[in-house]
Amino acid sequence: MARGLQGGNRLRCGPEPRRRARSRRRSAVAGLVALATLTTTACGGNDDEPEVVAPGLLDSLEVGDYEPAASLSELAERSDRTAMGTIVDVEEGWRFGDGPDDPAATRKIELIVEAGELDGPIHVIWPYAQRYEIDVIREAMPIGAPVVLYLSEFAAVDGEGGWYHLGPDDGHTHWELTTPQGFILADSELGVAVLGDPSAPFDDAPPVDGDFDLWLVPTSTVPPNE
Repeated sequence: MARGLQGGNRLRCGPEPRRRARSRRRSAVAGLVALATLTTTACGGNDDEPEVVAPGLLDSLEVGDYEPAASLSELAERSDRTAMGTIVDVEEGWRFGDGPDDPAATRKIELIVEAGELDGPIHVIWPYAQRYEIDVIREAMPIGAPVVLYLSEFAAVDGEGGWYHLGPDDGHTHWELTTPQGFILADSELGVAVLGDPSAPFDDAPPVDGDFDLWLVPTSTVPPNE
């Protein structure tokens, strides 16, 4: 990405014939027109808009104040569901505010994770800024990346308590992270596991560059009452 500009000038003394002055002015105008044409061509004109780049997945994850789990086992105990799968898509999701079109509403998109479950893909709600279109957000998502999830059921009902669902109405269950620790991403480029909240590590965490399957701890089975 080199940049360079060079130019020069040469002075002459004494009067010149008028016809040569006119010729010089015509050459200068022609040069300005050529420069304007080259500038417009190189820059693509004034109609081009800058490309919009949405924040990445972990950049948009809100950590905030919460009670972190000391271990993966504890996080599993606090979760309704754990799963390992692959991010396959992102969809428009929920708004929390005075209405579905409220510009000040809190926005939640949905990560679609294929985990080979009998009930179909897992829909995980995820916080995201209002100003980005869903197609732009999709470009910033790590589609195809493996993830481990520790989830709690999201019990909001469309239209009640300020919640409004804007995504496809397919009757699926929605899930949210039990804590920000409940999202662990396999980064294929770095070859490591990336934690949703690196500031709250687990006591029983496997090596970040080890077997990714070891990050998944199943939820315990509660025996039925006798």
